Amino acid sequence: VGPTYFSCAIPDPRSDSVIVLGGYGNPSGYLSTVIRYGESGSFEFLPSLNHSRSVPGCAGYYNNNNQLVMLVFGGEGGGKWPTETFTVGSSLEWEVLPKNATTVGYAYAATVNNEIFMQEYPSPIIQKWDKTGRTWIDVINIGYWRSSYNNLGSAVPLSSGIEKFCLT
Repeated sequence: VGPTYFSCAIPDPRSDSVIVLGGYGNPSGYLSTVIRYGESGSFEFLPSLNHSRSVPGCAGYYNNNNQLVMLVFGGEGGGKWPTETFTVGSSLEWEVLPKNATTVGYAYAATVNNEIFMQEYPSPIIQKWDKTGRTWIDVINIGYWRSSYNNLGSAVPLSSGIEKFCLT
């Protein structure tokens, strides 16, 4: 595995690992690779994405069977990329979801209380993943959009003391 840039990572705290998806590598270009890295430095290749992409959004949640369900969406690499999903421990390949689950481009996500929230550039709308309908639903218009080559949202436990840094 060579150097990779502009990937997305999904933590899997129940296995003390992180899963890195997509990205850009020299000289191969846009990547579809999915690799699980363990705390000890071990790694495991998982099935590749259907669409190679760089700077994608991604996040995961646990289903009723305690399996990690991963989503990857948006990114660079050739157009409007559909949302893809994979359930660790039961899926054999990534599933491309229907057009209503497509994101436009750069998307940033965070998992909060086992729910995935996403904002895509250039939209002021925060969306939530509907696990039953398997599509994105609008939650709130925050009035502005964000842009960058990095994740602009992360879930941080309140017990960390983060509140003292919040503006009121």
